[in-house]
Amino acid sequence: MASGVATFYYTDTQAGYPIITAYRASLIADTQTETIRPASLKFSSSSFTIKSTDTASIVAILRNADNCTASLWTSDTGIILSSSSKGRFSLASTPWSDTTTVQFSWGVASFYYKDKLGGNPVLSITRYTFQDTQQDTVTRPIVTISKIQYNMRSSETGPYPMKMASSDTIEYTIYITNTGSETSTANIIMDTRAFDTYTNNPVEYIWMDTSTVASTWSYSIDTPTLNWFTGSPPGNNIDYVKGLKWQIDTLGINETKAIKFRVRIR
Repeated sequence: MASGVATFYYTDTQAGYPIITAYRASLIADTQTETIRPASLKFSSSSFTIKSTDTASIVAILRNADNCTASLWTSDTGIILSSSSKGRFSLASTPWSDTTTVQFSWGVASFYYKDKLGGNPVLSITRYTFQDTQQDTVTRPIVTISKIQYNMRSSETGPYPMKMASSDTIEYTIYITNTGSETSTANIIMDTRAFDTYTNNPVEYIWMDTSTVASTWSYSIDTPTLNWFTGSPPGNNIDYVKGLKWQIDTLGINETKAIKFRVRIR
């Protein structure tokens, strides 16, 4: 001390609340509690790959200057965001509750993520001037469907409108394709337009091919197609069929399946 004053410096590699004590023999000591903030922020869990129906567990840590977990930093909060518009965070997997704020306890924050949009979302976590990012993978089926018609009399075929005459048999083929990065399950395919007598000339149901393609199939005979009956319509030339429905339990990545059925123009 010089003229009753002493100036000195303090450094600490460990975040927390250290107590500094100044004392001298025969004098009353004094103490002061300091606040040492963490030196950095980091995702400690690895990048993940999940399905669009799954959740991922994530851990982030506040770190000391030596890159160890700031285990003496009792509590804090951080902001977590995703580049995906469908990405969601929650502090618990069940029940799920959307949040963008996570809680650090003793330097560690645990939370969960889910995303209905396939791709590679970038997750970011921020606190103070610290930020860390992590790119993850969300797989998702992308199912597309198309239909072509084939006039068995004229051999004309395609997805476009075509000329049809009375008594022509028309074969429809519905293609369902998965171009995504995940197997598609419980696919429901419905066709009510070909039997819609409000917009088309009345037709008669002739036949449909379901073997090795669909897992289940059914038909409807009411105009709103609200009631469905399991199996194929009985017999041929059933003019009261107003809709057909199929279920394909699994459709693999880059897999295409085709369903066919025929009708006759009256």
